[in-house]
Amino acid sequence: MSGLKTYSETLKHKVVSEVLSGQLSIEEARRRYHITGHCTVLKWIRKFEKQESPPAPPAPRLSDSDDEG
Repeated sequence: MSGLKTYSETLKHKVVSEVLSGQLSIEEARRRYHITGHCTVLKWIRKFEKQESPPAPPAPRLSDSDDEG
């Protein structure tokens, strides 16, 4: 037995959402959901932020009407 605990994707999303919204701190989430690893929640946050990051907005365009003078 490896001793590693696995968590469902649903739980991961719930924990990340609660932490990012400010409802819980990372430590509070670890205690509430019995998450054993000290860096586990932080890894989930990084993973979901990377997966769900929206594309960067396009750079503003300068038109001729923006010229002064």
